[in-house]
Amino acid sequence: THLPTGKRNIIMVHQDLLLFPHMNVYENIAYGLKARRRGKKEINTAVEELLIMTELEGYGNKNVNDLSGGEKQRVALARSIAAEPHIILLDEPFSGLDTPLRRKIRQFTAELVRKKGITTILVTHDREEAFTMSDKIALMEDGEILKCEDPITLMTDPGDRKTSEFLGFENIMEKYNIPVDAVEAIPDKKGEYVIISDSFTGRARTVILRSQISGETLTSEMPVDFPGRINTACRIRIDKNKIIPLSENKPEV
Repeated sequence: THLPTGKRNIIMVHQDLLLFPHMNVYENIAYGLKARRRGKKEINTAVEELLIMTELEGYGNKNVNDLSGGEKQRVALARSIAAEPHIILLDEPFSGLDTPLRRKIRQFTAELVRKKGITTILVTHDREEAFTMSDKIALMEDGEILKCEDPITLMTDPGDRKTSEFLGFENIMEKYNIPVDAVEAIPDKKGEYVIISDSFTGRARTVILRSQISGETLTSEMPVDFPGRINTACRIRIDKNKIIPLSENKPEV
């Protein structure tokens, strides 16, 4: 586009938020409206509405330097929405927050921009963040878009090995992906596989097994009470109904 940057009506929320330290919460949120020469009554109504929507009611006179990380995040979001942009660009704005707060704020952000009907582009390296917030995900490498699909399509039909690696698939074979929950490890002294890694991930255990014949590895998600340990020999059972063929290897319909 040849339209000057300042006239494109795109707002960017940076990783470090860039709130104005010499302004209070109200003034930060009102900044874009004042720049557009909106009337005082209109500005006040819009700011008060956004303070309520972002759960910051009563915070208008507070110094932004006295806010918590989550509160600053909401002020930055409210400021961007107040300017009535066509598009909001979020540049990894949640990376500085601890995990529980990050999950809460990103859910809050997704709900708010959907409610306001604003197209929002999120730049992130966090797969969980992308899949929980997005209606569509674009995978990029070296400035090029490799794939752009909705989250369900990406996970059920990644299409190729490179996309599968981007999405974090553990068991990527030449012609298909085997989800970790499709691999069952069964302790067996005569088994071909041996456990080389065992870690707890929430309510499950992630077990990595290596074939004593071919050397290939498989990752399995097992219950917490799984009896196997490091160096336990196992045989494996794979649920073929969960295998995901890569698109170039799918049979033609």
